[in-house]
Amino acid sequence: MPPESALRGNYVPLACHSWYSLLRGTDSIELLCETASRQGFRALALTDVNALYGALTFWEAARDADLTPLLGADITVPGSARAVLLATGARGYRRLCRIITESHRGDYAKAPAPFSLRDLLLSDREGLWVLSADPGLLGDLARQSGNSHLAAIVAPGSPHLDVIAFARRAGVPAVAAGDIFFADPVS
Repeated sequence: MPPESALRGNYVPLACHSWYSLLRGTDSIELLCETASRQGFRALALTDVNALYGALTFWEAARDADLTPLLGADITVPGSARAVLLATGARGYRRLCRIITESHRGDYAKAPAPFSLRDLLLSDREGLWVLSADPGLLGDLARQSGNSHLAAIVAPGSPHLDVIAFARRAGVPAVAAGDIFFADPVS
């Protein structure tokens, strides 16, 4: 979780990974929710990598911790754009499930049509917030269907000056969304 100084205002962790992000996240969903609540957050987004395995557990744990649950996934597939997708309702959840299913369909390079997050989102992104540090992806989506429900991720270690410049030109909000893989540094 971010340091105490970052907890003031309306900050919401938008890229939180549990132990369902295999070989990345280390903590249980319950511990992540308890820690977020104890630190004063009002909402938390669970965005495990290419997965919704913990969705029901997260929904219940977030509600128990008095947090607004934001359900999504970090779509990370070799050779494709990377984005955090957040569902805004049942339609977005269904779309997110379909995108995750496509991301797991075997050999990405040799499949009849290699996985392309860009193509899947261009065909339909209704009900999804798309957060990405890829100006090309965001630009394509904004040109195709407007900049509603798009955000440029500014994260530590990323080339954020280009992302911020793009966000200003395109009228897309820039959001601070560093990846969170554990509840505290001891983990």
